[in-house]
Amino acid sequence: TGVDLGGSPKFDVLRANVSFNVTEAGFYEIAAFLETTGAVPVAFVVTSATYTAGSQTGDLDFSGPIIEYSGLNGPYRISLLEIRMGDEDMDLADSDADVFTTQAFTYTQFEPVPAKILGNGSEAVVDGNLRVGIDVGVAVAGTYSVTGVLEDSTGARTISQATVESAFAAGTTSVNFVFPGSDIFHGKVNGNYK
Repeated sequence: TGVDLGGSPKFDVLRANVSFNVTEAGFYEIAAFLETTGAVPVAFVVTSATYTAGSQTGDLDFSGPIIEYSGLNGPYRISLLEIRMGDEDMDLADSDADVFTTQAFTYTQFEPVPAKILGNGSEAVVDGNLRVGIDVGVAVAGTYSVTGVLEDSTGARTISQATVESAFAAGTTSVNFVFPGSDIFHGKVNGNYK
C-alpha cells in the first residue's frame, strides 16, 4: 500500500504488512528485497523488534524516494523475505521468496529524492587543479553537502576527494568539485579518472 506521511499527494513509503509465527520470544530482524516483476532491484528494507512467542505482524516500509529514484514502474514484488533472530549472530530463522506482488504503481506516484545527480558533466584544468562540474537536479531547495571522489579508471584507487556545501534553489544546477593538482600528482596514476 502506498502511504503518504506528510500530507502531500505523493507516497512517502510503500508499506507491506507481513505475518509470521514466532516460536521463541526474542529480538528479530526482518529484511526484504523489492524488485520489479522483471526481477530488477528497486529497494531494500530492514526493520527490527522484540517479539513474544505467537502470531505476529510487521510493517515493511520501502522508501518512496528510493522507488522514485529508481525510475522503475510496478507492479513490484517482494522477491525475498528473511527473518533473523538474535542480538549478535542474527541466525536465519526463516526465509521465503516471491512473498507478495503490489498493484501497478508508477514511480512518479512516490515522493522524489530531495536532490539527485543527473550525470551530465564537464571538466577543466584551472590553476593546476582539476575542476569537475556535475549537474544536480534539486527537487527541494535547501543546503546540501555533496562529496565527489576522484578514482583511477578502474575504481580501485582513490586519488582525491572534494566536498561542496552550498544552498541550492529548486531546479538544475552544476556542482563544481576542485581536486587539487598536488593530490593527482602524488597519486602517481595517469588518467582517465572517474
